[in-house]
Amino acid sequence: MSLTSYTSSIHSALLSSKLDKDASRTAVAIVGLGVAAAALLKTWKSVSSSTLDLPGPTGWPIVGNLFQLGENWSETFARWSRTFGPVYKVRLGNRDVVVVNTVEAAKALFLDQGSAYTSRPYFYTFHGVFTNHAAPTIGTSFWNDSTRRKRRAVATAMNKPKVQSYVPIIEAEAHALVKEIYIMSQAGQIPLDPYTYFQRLALNTSLEVHFGTRLGDVEDSLFKEVAEVTAKVAGVRAVTGSLQDYLPILRYIPNNKASAQAANYGRRRKVFMDHFLDEVIERVKRNEDIPCIMSSILRDPENDLSRPEMDSISASMVSAGLDTFANTMIWSVGLLAARPDIQEKAQKAIEAVYGDRAPDPYEEKVEYISLPRATTADSIWNGVVIPSGSTIFMNAWALNFDDTVFDSPWEFRPERYMKDDLQGTNLFAFGLGRRMCPGVHLASREMYVSFLYVLYYFNIRKSDDVQEQDYDIHPLTGVHKAQAFSVAPKRFKVVFEPRNQEHFKQNILERSV
Repeated sequence: MSLTSYTSSIHSALLSSKLDKDASRTAVAIVGLGVAAAALLKTWKSVSSSTLDLPGPTGWPIVGNLFQLGENWSETFARWSRTFGPVYKVRLGNRDVVVVNTVEAAKALFLDQGSAYTSRPYFYTFHGVFTNHAAPTIGTSFWNDSTRRKRRAVATAMNKPKVQSYVPIIEAEAHALVKEIYIMSQAGQIPLDPYTYFQRLALNTSLEVHFGTRLGDVEDSLFKEVAEVTAKVAGVRAVTGSLQDYLPILRYIPNNKASAQAANYGRRRKVFMDHFLDEVIERVKRNEDIPCIMSSILRDPENDLSRPEMDSISASMVSAGLDTFANTMIWSVGLLAARPDIQEKAQKAIEAVYGDRAPDPYEEKVEYISLPRATTADSIWNGVVIPSGSTIFMNAWALNFDDTVFDSPWEFRPERYMKDDLQGTNLFAFGLGRRMCPGVHLASREMYVSFLYVLYYFNIRKSDDVQEQDYDIHPLTGVHKAQAFSVAPKRFKVVFEPRNQEHFKQNILERSV
């Protein structure tokens, strides 16, 4: 008898007979055990059927290597690569995963055989629960005609010439950032936690570029909702986000918290994303729209994007910057406060170009664990076939600390990237290969202008308060949550001290952008 017919017969018996409560509970328990047993058997069979002929650590029955990874999967993967080589396999529950840990190996697979690495693997909590309520981002979408259309639309809207046209928006938000920091810190008298200020910068830049709208200050209720939900969704889509992605039996637990939370975040994201998109659609209908990506798409007579595809593009724009950009800026602020020598070097470079003039964001004169893949075709590593449909983790953490490429990788030395041989494909924050982030030019320009403004107008230093001085900004020990999609440092406060009050007054306080 199949599990389905077995469950059906039990259910019919419960309906047709007047069993007492204890008997009913027993029957329900039997059904639950039957479902659990079937799921367990399925997991066990898949655990036993690994065909990848790659080395890797020995795991435990059923769970594989899941409980050997610790808090920081990326660091564990990097450590294991010293034993098993640059490319090896791990068993995560019912899934074989190939982990790529060096720059050379990543380029051999994601660049030289890039056509095989265009899709994304299925993760139950995100693809099976969350996306029942909200659109996936482009980065989390499977590779198909719809994803091609979405990437093509975004690539057109975010090429270098287009990004140059968004500079006034980026400048206005950088101007608003330094002004708000100045006011909220009482001209550098009060130490600030920089997190929400850079979040707002990232979110408002994305909203203006994509929707032609922006939110208020960091106390705005909609800003708080978007920021909170986006951070939670990043946890859902992280490969470390939920054990039930690797152990299907956990999906059958009553009152499943992981699924309930994913569904809740999906519903909440849909509410504000619909609000932003519907607003643009109405403005276009009334011919009152402000030039932006979405109004251009809606006005394009050749536009063939469906509403779900536009939802997906919009979700990508809002989520990408708010999580990853803000975290990058916050790590940098913490490091610059701890390393005034590097800060001074950057400020001298800015002054050498601009002197007493306000920096020009149009001129770029001052030099300066990614999403998993699913293979769509067989690929080869050192004679071993990696079959189509395999799950691949590019360990961006290990790549960024690859000492065969980066001299003294654990030292904070931004100037290392001024070398020609460390530009282009040796920057892994945006991924590598055909699924590389299409927003790379916008993000790079946004970071450039933001650093330009912050370093020109402020000296960033540690607080005078002894308790606030002792913050940990080390990328291993100072991480707030190591299993997040984009890791943030533990919260800290620093002082943003105006470098020249007269310049600040003329260029920021008395000038509107």
